[in-house]
Amino acid sequence: MLIHPLLAEPMAVPDAIALVLEGAGMDLVFGISGGHTGTVFGALSRRQSAIRTVLVREESLAGVMAEVYGRLTRKPGVILGQGP
Repeated sequence: MLIHPLLAEPMAVPDAIALVLEGAGMDLVFGISGGHTGTVFGALSRRQSAIRTVLVREESLAGVMAEVYGRLTRKPGVILGQGP
């Protein structure tokens, strides 16, 4: 089960996010690396064999890409945004 690695040993939050995304079967993440998302993209880069990242110039483009990805694959599209 996915929860056991999270409870077995201390883990940084970005690494936990990457582990949960991988466990949920997400294989592609769209977004902008910067601010606090930089640490999450760093954790995702350590899992390149399971999760690919697509960096975009504008968050709205990530939203469109994730929607098209979802429509084509019938899997949820994942977006990482910097937020306010």
